[in-house]
Amino acid sequence: MRAKLDFGVARCVGRKDFDGAVRLLEDALAESSNADDMAMLATCHRWAGRPAVAIEVAEQVLVLDVSNFDAIQLLSELHAERKDYAAAASYARLGLENYPEPAPPAPKDFHWVLQVMVALVPRMRRIEESTRRTLEDPGAGNRKWHRWATGYLAWYDQNFGEHGAPTLN
Repeated sequence: MRAKLDFGVARCVGRKDFDGAVRLLEDALAESSNADDMAMLATCHRWAGRPAVAIEVAEQVLVLDVSNFDAIQLLSELHAERKDYAAAASYARLGLENYPEPAPPAPKDFHWVLQVMVALVPRMRRIEESTRRTLEDPGAGNRKWHRWATGYLAWYDQNFGEHGAPTLN
């Protein structure tokens, strides 16, 4: 059941059918609350262009799991985009306090499986390079956020009360 949900959500996200992913996740969450599924739901709402809903869901995630890094990361970025600098700084600090351990690289067998999948399913060629990068360095996204958060906090601490704004890139 779990694999079916994960595959369905991944398929919807790959097709940029974020509303489809939201439906799948909401159906699963109706049966049982799961902080990780809720964090993915919040992310899908963000990708679908509903930042207010994403914030609401991510805040609910933190009620279930106060150290859920995905929800904290999402909240820091969304509050920064909304120019709610104090809230963004608060979540950035919380994220740095709860920064996850680096994930190990995928076993070499996964690279072989990817090659076989690309050979068997031509549509997979579109995602081959990004999938390979993710398998080789699964922590790259977290490190990118870490750089952003430390830079954001440096800006925030230096300019508290100022009207300047950093970029999210």
